[in-house]
Amino acid sequence: MNGFEFIKKVKEVKPTVKVFFMTAFEIPDIEFSNLFPSVIVDEFIQKPVSIAKVERLILAHIPKKVHDKVKSRHVVKPSKPYAITR
Repeated sequence: MNGFEFIKKVKEVKPTVKVFFMTAFEIPDIEFSNLFPSVIVDEFIQKPVSIAKVERLILAHIPKKVHDKVKSRHVVKPSKPYAITR
């Protein structure tokens, strides 16, 4: 089973599930729809992408009640570079 078949199966079981499609290629929405008419994707994400952008996209697709609860508990800490020792 490939990713497109998986998306179709998931949507059959639970149509309300949000599906994000992440790719390194630029695919216009209309072209994707023509190639895969039965695959419903809620958000296209083109790599490279920052964690902050992924977070914004996810939060845009969840109900405000949940969004506020997540935001109140979520603190993004800047990552520290790892020191490589030999």
